[in-house]
Amino acid sequence: MSPVGKSHGLAAMRVAEMRRKALGGHTMAEVGVATAIGVRAPDVAWCSGGYLAAHPEEMPLSSAPELCVEIVEHDVGAALGNL
Repeated sequence: MSPVGKSHGLAAMRVAEMRRKALGGHTMAEVGVATAIGVRAPDVAWCSGGYLAAHPEEMPLSSAPELCVEIVEHDVGAALGNL
């Protein structure tokens, strides 16, 4: 996986901050999640305390957190102003 650009990273962290403020719980970045097609890493994942307790130090996670977000770059710089 290649490193992401600054705009992508800023957008991901802004989404993470918004989810944590709105929902409480916990946010994670680029956490590995086992899927039927291999390990994937969403840009941002949100989970409840219950999910976190049920998956202590799993790597990769055996199931996806309650909310996974992938930042799709078309014009992330312009999108940052809309978040």
